[in-house]
Amino acid sequence: MVDRIGQQLGNYRLTRLVGRGGFAEVYLGEHHRLKSQAAIKVLHTQLSNEDITTFLNEAQTIARLEHPNIIQVLDFDITDGVPFLVMSYAAEGTLRQRHPKGTQLSPEIILPYVKQIADALHYAHSEKLIHRDIKPENMLLSRRNQVLLSDFGIALIMQSSHYQSLLNSAGTVSYMAPEQIQGKPRPASDQYALGIVIYEWLSGSRPFQGSFTEIATQHVLAPPPPLHEKVPGISPALEQVVSKALAKDPYQRFANMQEFASAFEQACHSPLTASPTILLNQPPPNAPTQISQLSFTPNPNSLPNMTPQSYKPVPLPAQPPSSYSPIASPNPNQKTPRTVVPSYKPQRQRWNISRRAALMSMIGLILVGGGLIWLLTGGVQRLFPSGVGGQQTLTGSLVSVNAATHTVILNVNGLQDTIVNVPDSIILMLQGQVGKVFAFQVTTNSDGSFSLVGGSNVIPESNQGTPPVNNTPNSNQTPTTVTGTPTADTIQFIGNVQSSGSNSLVISMPGGGSLSMDTNSSTDLGDFNNAPPGVNTLVFVVVNANTDGSYTARKIGNVSSTSASQLNFIVFQGKTTAAVGSDNVIHFTVGTKAYAFTIPPTADLTAFHGNAQSIGSGVRVRVEVQYNGSTPTVIKVGIASGQ
Repeated sequence: MVDRIGQQLGNYRLTRLVGRGGFAEVYLGEHHRLKSQAAIKVLHTQLSNEDITTFLNEAQTIARLEHPNIIQVLDFDITDGVPFLVMSYAAEGTLRQRHPKGTQLSPEIILPYVKQIADALHYAHSEKLIHRDIKPENMLLSRRNQVLLSDFGIALIMQSSHYQSLLNSAGTVSYMAPEQIQGKPRPASDQYALGIVIYEWLSGSRPFQGSFTEIATQHVLAPPPPLHEKVPGISPALEQVVSKALAKDPYQRFANMQEFASAFEQACHSPLTASPTILLNQPPPNAPTQISQLSFTPNPNSLPNMTPQSYKPVPLPAQPPSSYSPIASPNPNQKTPRTVVPSYKPQRQRWNISRRAALMSMIGLILVGGGLIWLLTGGVQRLFPSGVGGQQTLTGSLVSVNAATHTVILNVNGLQDTIVNVPDSIILMLQGQVGKVFAFQVTTNSDGSFSLVGGSNVIPESNQGTPPVNNTPNSNQTPTTVTGTPTADTIQFIGNVQSSGSNSLVISMPGGGSLSMDTNSSTDLGDFNNAPPGVNTLVFVVVNANTDGSYTARKIGNVSSTSASQLNFIVFQGKTTAAVGSDNVIHFTVGTKAYAFTIPPTADLTAFHGNAQSIGSGVRVRVEVQYNGSTPTVIKVGIASGQ
């Protein structure tokens, strides 16, 4: 990549690199006369004379867009054949930066984002423009935390300039609609992409994984893994709305973006929407009201003749909201075994589709480009992994190990697969590992079983958390409750027991929301005669954050006169993910969950010599936060114990 810092493009001198993507680099630029700042997007292409007219026409179309949720294009030009656009500078970064990959968000946090993005897309569609590249990286934030959609038409400009690179498009294909992959984008393609973004925000991962062509193939052929498998307790109405937006046939999606946003909002207020495990910095949700069953109308899927609706700003949370893990509404009379679903693995998905249909769709992928190389290098075998022979990686949770028959049974996406003729050394290694996730290099046998590839390693999957036990156990198998590996990170607070089981508790938290936790033989329950406290008991809680995003109670105790002073406090112990800047916002994680709070001048910073900006990245901190209703105030930031 060319380092352009210090160069001048048009009236702007490039002062620093802000970001880099598949299509362009973005620099912060300063106007050489006005000294005002703007974002300069320099496209990764050289335009020929015949391309320049197309670029200018497209840029003029983008510059005409005027909407509060669309980033404004101030200017555009071409210097030495290099096209660039001058846009308003969004100082607060992107939604991808605010919510990094792997973060799960509650529907209440997602809803304002969806309403603003949908309103911007509805307006753009009424102006006969399709975005083509909806993803969190293209959702910027203003100083007032308003969502600003960027990069309208950039994909089309790059296409018009004959810019071809599967490698650089790989980041975008994760959100690309089937018809767009086949070269026929339409307004409903933007709806599909936003549906993928919502799926990712709810579950913490995108539905399809793999190489460019593997992801594209899955978009065209494979249904996304059901959300309820990744988000236990999600409301059926919410899952139905997301599934409709992700329909393979664009005519089966919502008629337009406003209908999509309206259905999503109704589903968020559905009485069956799951309560979040953690929802800090947010007020308790209003009591839900009964809604009528959603009715969906056919989608014409052509650029509509719409009248843009008047814009009503939707406020965003003042601070980056915390991530969460949804659970079903607690039932104090019934204990539900906790199951954690691992990240989706595309290797063993069973598609209910004929090979003829699959091959016809692959022809479309070949025409898009790059598919031929993939097919010639073994892509067909990976597309149809159920065939005999051919190596593949089988990833799933261990169900059983039988030393007598030398077989291993693996749970792969809810389906049981048997690996035969497993060597004694592997059998010995897997003893006592039931429930954990492993990756096996295997070949497929004619009877549907698998055999280990000679000399290959059996690899424990990292960062997968706790795998689920067998979802459909045999008569001699009993589901077991398992817990992720504890970290040094903790959360401490006082709350009311909302649900109490023999190995699990749900306890309310200051500021609204609740926390679900496991208990085990190491949990200190001495104040309650080593038995879980009953529902509505006020308790003092210290929990360990686990590597899989779950929590294990370290201590559940009575509220003493000493601890009662902490009634409206939460004490976090975790690690900072960024240095505290001039905004005095501290960003840190507790286990897998991310938090951010503004440090006020009144906070006790004795451990950091009274200077918040001396808190660097990677520092283990103890953050004491007091809640007045749902409003948090940082009282003290110190060094975490044990550092």
